[in-house]
Amino acid sequence: MGAQYYGADSENGDRIDDPSEDSLFMMISDLNDSDNTFVVLQPDEDDPVWFASVAVLDEGGYEIVRRDTSRNEHEVTTATSVNDIARDFTLWMAARDFPWAANQTGHRLLKHDLAVWEGERPADGKIARRVFTDLYDRYLDGEITQPPSAGITAYVTALLQQWCDITEDEDETSPWSVGPLIDAASGPLTYFGIGLEQGRRSLGLRSRTG
Repeated sequence: MGAQYYGADSENGDRIDDPSEDSLFMMISDLNDSDNTFVVLQPDEDDPVWFASVAVLDEGGYEIVRRDTSRNEHEVTTATSVNDIARDFTLWMAARDFPWAANQTGHRLLKHDLAVWEGERPADGKIARRVFTDLYDRYLDGEITQPPSAGITAYVTALLQQWCDITEDEDETSPWSVGPLIDAASGPLTYFGIGLEQGRRSLGLRSRTG
């Protein structure tokens, strides 16, 4: 299945459909000055009207390009903070026009990813990303997934007791971007997107159950 809104492709062949801010952060962090020098984001269509890219500069930092022919926009800037680039890209892309999604809830275009796993708390963000990547490759990236552990099942159940599955969301209040939510869990790991607008309301619950 292709991207519903847009895709992110890196020079080394990695691709993420409908990436969140956290996914973009990871892709940009993996760039280098030899064989993986850029990431391009654009709609998953034959003749996209807009695109954005980030490329590693020889002198350090990144070159950012944003172009939208439907709005006569063409901007080239430089930046050094991966956090800022990922955030700015997410906000910029959320403001693009998606005519085929006119009847869908806009808050799901702008989202964060949430990864929860069983185990010791990582010492810092770099270690957390490495642990998550290892768990994701083992439990979620293959053709066959494992049943979620008892702890992860209880965690997802607690979330759904407060906010319904998106598959049952008649009032468009659910913060989850995928459903059924339990399908995003395998073994000791669950990984799913949260729409920012509705997701702010669930922060307290996730803090108490995490």
